[in-house]
Parts: sequence; C-alpha cells; structure tokens
Amino acid sequence: MNNIIILLLVIVVLSFLYDLIISLINFKHRKQPIDPVVKDVYDESNYKNWMDYSLEKYRVTILRKFIFVVINLLMILFNGFKLLEEISVKLSSNSHIQVVIFLALYSVVFLVISIISEYYDTFSIEERYGFNKSTKKLFFKDQIIELVITGIIAAPLLFGISVLFTNATSTFFVIAYISAIVIIVLFNILFVILFMPLFYKKTPLEEGELKEKLSVLSSKVGYELTSIVTINVSSRTSKLNAYFSGFGKNKKVMLADTLFDKLTTDEIVAVVAHEIGHSVHKHMMKDLIKEIITTGFYLVLFTLVLNTSVFVNAFNLSTNNIAFGLILFIIMLAPIRKVLVFTSAIISRKHEKEADMYVVDNGFGEEYINAFKKVARENFAHLNPHPLFVMLKYSHPPLVTRIKYVKERMQCNE
Repeated sequence: MNNIIILLLVIVVLSFLYDLIISLINFKHRKQPIDPVVKDVYDESNYKNWMDYSLEKYRVTILRKFIFVVINLLMILFNGFKLLEEISVKLSSNSHIQVVIFLALYSVVFLVISIISEYYDTFSIEERYGFNKSTKKLFFKDQIIELVITGIIAAPLLFGISVLFTNATSTFFVIAYISAIVIIVLFNILFVILFMPLFYKKTPLEEGELKEKLSVLSSKVGYELTSIVTINVSSRTSKLNAYFSGFGKNKKVMLADTLFDKLTTDEIVAVVAHEIGHSVHKHMMKDLIKEIITTGFYLVLFTLVLNTSVFVNAFNLSTNNIAFGLILFIIMLAPIRKVLVFTSAIISRKHEKEADMYVVDNGFGEEYINAFKKVARENFAHLNPHPLFVMLKYSHPPLVTRIKYVKERMQCNE
C-alpha cells in the first residue's frame, strides 16, 4: 500500500470521526438545562417528542455518513476507480464522454443511498412527527427533477472541463475561473426565475391586513412590495420558513404559506423585515463575493491535483482522468472544508445578527421574539446546542443568543 492511498484513507476516516464526535457532543448537550428565556417554547410533552425526534434524525444522519465513508474506503482499498475507468472506456471511445460516465458511475451509488435515506426521513420520521405533507408521487417527482437538473448542468460542465484541460492546460485555471464566476452569477440570478417554480408555486400576496402593513413597511424602508411572494411549502411540509434570494429586479422575499396559520400578522411583518434586512445590508452580494473567492481557492487546489501525476499513478489510472481528479480533490478537500465551513458560519451568523437588528430598529422586536419561539416550536428546533457545535457549524445564531441580543437592542432603543 503506497503513501497516497494511506493518506486518502486517513483523510476519509478522520473527517468522518470529526463529524461524528462534534455531532455526538452536540446531541448529548440537548439534555442540559434549558435557558429560562426559551423555557416557554416547549411544554413537557412536546419537549419529550423533540428529544425522540432529534434522536431519530441523528441516527439516520450518522448512518448515511457512515455508509458514504465505507463506500469511499472500499473504492480506495480495492481500487474501484480503476474498474470505473475500464467501464467508462468500454462504453465510449471519446475521452471527454468517458469523464462524464466515470463520475456518473461513481455518483450513482451515493445518489441511491441519499434517495433511500431521504425517503425514510420523509415518510417515516417526518410523517410520524406530523411534519410531512408530501405524497410519494410528489417525492419522486422532485427527485427526478433534481436529477435531470443536475445532469443538464453537471454533464456539460464535466465535458467542458475535460476539453479545456486537454487543449488549454497552461490557461486552464484562468478560463475555468472566469467560467465559474459567470456560472455562479447566472445561477444566483436564475434560481428564483427558473429553478424555484419547478418545485414551488409562487403567488403574490393577497389583499388584506398583512399586505397593508407590509406596504407601510416597504414604503418606510424603500423596498418593493412586489418582491414579497408566497410559496406553497405546505404541499411538502408543515415546517415554517422564509428566505431572501436573487438580485436587482429578481430579488424576492419568499414566505412559506405555512407561516400564515401559525404567526400573527405583525409577527409575519417582523419576519419579512428580517429578510429585507438581508437585502439592505447586501448580504446576497457579499455571499456571492465570498462564493467567488472560495471557488477560486478550490480551483487552485483542483488544478494542482490535476497536474500532479503521482495521484493517478497510485491507482494505475490514465494521467488525463479528470473525473478521478475531481473525486480525489473532493476527498482531499475535506479537512480544508472544515475550516472553510467554520469561517463561513462566522460570517453567516454576523449577517443574521445584522438582519435581526434591522427588525428591532424598525420597531418589531417583541413580535420578532414571538415569531422566533413559534418557528422553533413548530420546526422542533434545538434549544440548547453545544457552543462548540454552534461555533464550528451553525449558520444562524442559536435561539437563546438571538432572543438575548434582540432584547438588549430593544432596551437600547427605548
């Protein structure tokens, strides 16, 4: 066994152990005393249900990750990559199409396991705890749409990367990076226009008290009311959600229709104010810049892997196997991604706090706290995550933290 194979085995195992230990620490922490500011979120019966729910979700997540790790270990130990290369060569004489076939064959097992896992999660766990509203027909329709979209986007990209690397090795990074930036920008613009309607139906806000109050808020802060729409999340889940997406004329605050049954009008206005806060602080643009910088970093490492023959030689593969280079890159990137997720989480939590403060500064602090608690209750949120897990992985501040700094801001504004 050569050093490259040993290195990959160590990376795969340690990455899994890292996630396992961090998740286990966070999971066990749920039994610690709950802060008084969120004591009223769950009653005793609901809290017991949440404990059971979180246990089941934890087990499924760890099992899925464990299976993924076992597959990768088997591929590395028994040189499954050589087998994939041989199959792809038999199926096509075109080296660029071989790249697409190679990665498709590698991905199909992970895809099947992910679908089985999601199916169990949806129709067993989510169903038993009253969250699932989807049908099996709709579930598989969503899976097919996702698969088609992935294929339409990924196959040409892989083909293009292979052609580019083969014919423009010296300028590969520059051309690939410019292309990646264009794709990232287009995806962010087209997500709301093209992809979202494939899964959810968007409808304008109906006339009534909510629209009137949102109109007042929009006029006050200079935000277009037409940018606020409702999506039929209730066709799939009972959970509550809202988010901001898009740029310029395509920007949208999207409200799950499930919010209207659980939150008061003023609480929904507070939620919308939070999403508008993201727009005012230009968080989407900042996230886009962060994504572009991160992509550049990834491309540098990917180019280095492609130009280092020692990796493909360790598995006795052809030196121009771009698909293997990509898989190898993803595996080796795991430790670096832990650091990037950590830094990204810090930035994301900062953005969330800025948007939260925007709500308070516009006079909806109390309503926002009430909305926080209702959303947490309806979504079975973790009220007591471990501080280490929050620091390393949480993209949003935990509920206790948010309520406390919202109250502090309210007092400062009095």
